[in-house]
Amino acid sequence: MSDAELETAPEDSRADADRRVLRRAALAGTVAFVATAVVVLGLNAAFGGDGQGALVWFMAAIVVGLLVWSGWLVLVLLLDVIAGTVPGRRRLVWTAVAFVLAFVSPILPAAALQAAAGS
Repeated sequence: MSDAELETAPEDSRADADRRVLRRAALAGTVAFVATAVVVLGLNAAFGGDGQGALVWFMAAIVVGLLVWSGWLVLVLLLDVIAGTVPGRRRLVWTAVAFVLAFVSPILPAAALQAAAGS
């Protein structure tokens, strides 16, 4: 390997690692969302829930998926910092976006419940 290849090799492997972490976090969040949605919507239908109740449960499943996605990214970020590895800018941005969405997302079901109670 030439000197130029040696200098760019860690950068390429870091970018690949960042892409792999982002992909795995998205997959984990999606699986958590789908599993939660199937269970809660199935239970809602089995016990004769109404449409607005199903919407609230669906939004709760979205919250669970976002929390898993964000938690995965934050945990990997903390482990990288402890290990002394510097994550890429793209992964830092996605971690911040996921954290903000997971922090704000519990407002959705609460607002839907309040709207359902008001009507």
